[in-house]
Amino acid sequence: MHKLRYTGTILTLALLLSACSNTSSKRDPTPLEPQTKCELSTVQALPTPTGYGALLEANTQFGLRFFAEVLKDKPNQNLFISPYSAAQAMQMMYQGAGGDTKAKMMAALELGELSNENLNSSNAYLMNWLSGSSNCVTLNIANSVWLDDAFPARPKFVQDNKVGFQAEIRNLDLQGMDAAKTINDWAKQKTSGKIPQLLDPDKKLEEVFFLINATYFKGKWSSPFKPEKTVDAPFTLEGGSTKTVKLMNVALENVGYLETSEFQAVRLPYQSDGQRTFIMELYLPKAGKALSSVLEVQTFENVQSWKWERGTGPLALPRFKLETTLPLKTALEGLGLGVLFTDLANLSGISEVPTLISTALQKTFLEVNEAGSEAAAVTIIGGVPTAAPPPAKLFNLRFDRPFLLKIREYRSSTDLFVGAVYDPESK
Repeated sequence: MHKLRYTGTILTLALLLSACSNTSSKRDPTPLEPQTKCELSTVQALPTPTGYGALLEANTQFGLRFFAEVLKDKPNQNLFISPYSAAQAMQMMYQGAGGDTKAKMMAALELGELSNENLNSSNAYLMNWLSGSSNCVTLNIANSVWLDDAFPARPKFVQDNKVGFQAEIRNLDLQGMDAAKTINDWAKQKTSGKIPQLLDPDKKLEEVFFLINATYFKGKWSSPFKPEKTVDAPFTLEGGSTKTVKLMNVALENVGYLETSEFQAVRLPYQSDGQRTFIMELYLPKAGKALSSVLEVQTFENVQSWKWERGTGPLALPRFKLETTLPLKTALEGLGLGVLFTDLANLSGISEVPTLISTALQKTFLEVNEAGSEAAAVTIIGGVPTAAPPPAKLFNLRFDRPFLLKIREYRSSTDLFVGAVYDPESK
């Protein structure tokens, strides 16, 4: 029997809310058997598109790298992010990227050779599969494209997001006084009120477009914690001091369990609808080890190689709530996407008007209690027109004295020929 008592630092991320389908079973043969099953969700059966497996792998790799970059800016702080929400917003923007910007985004999003067509069809399939509804698990995924009335978005960009990302297309006066409130109301409605304010309603917007993803989850534990077993107990902070928290207690049977030299981990299953299997993975550092030792091993290679087993035993877990506001610029720069925030950004597929990214933000919410969990995230990316290029300098050149010349390939800086001309009439 393995006993997990979460009286030390707790890790509740690394794809914290995972939806495990049969497409990913090849990398983790350990089954999960939630004790309670609900009505079958209303997921429409569709043929699996080409590139679907590649998209699942890309999302996993991006999520781990994205989380690692965020951690660099927020060491030893409570943090809750949604890699999926961030990937959705970034992949929506990817539809309008071109040239070197598109190549950088392809690398950052781990898309490999996945074509745009296969990316979009696979994403639509995944959204359909994840978003099925049942009477015990709710997962709502919503995308939207907001365009200023005067902004000439390219029809293909709009159509690709409408079809591949099921995005709502909203046209309005983004510089109007009610624009921020309208967007906030959309985010609030899509997250059941958990993200009530995304933009400052008193600040006039400068953006000409926004790309937004909202993801909302609510699930009941397969094995609920009994409220009468919740007790006051000490929680050891990173520095060694303790504070009193509400500690929930439950006896678990035949759940996913993993133990390495660095940590113990357990999978808490939510009630299943018979098709999707939602779980929460919790990682506890071994005694004497810091949470950083667990974070450092959250790599794609390790996640793929870990062999989960069945475990049975008591679990003690704090009851808690987290809210995070996360500017994304630093993390995206760490992923090699700093160009998006400069005049060099090539977003020519969005519009003939040159634009750069001015807003990149994610807000999240998480509550964990005896009955289950509720989580929400909204990621917003906004663009403004780039500054007008400086006027061309006027010149009047007369090569009427000795001069230097070069014949070169500009992009590679290769000088093919170099010459000095002292007398044009002399060979």
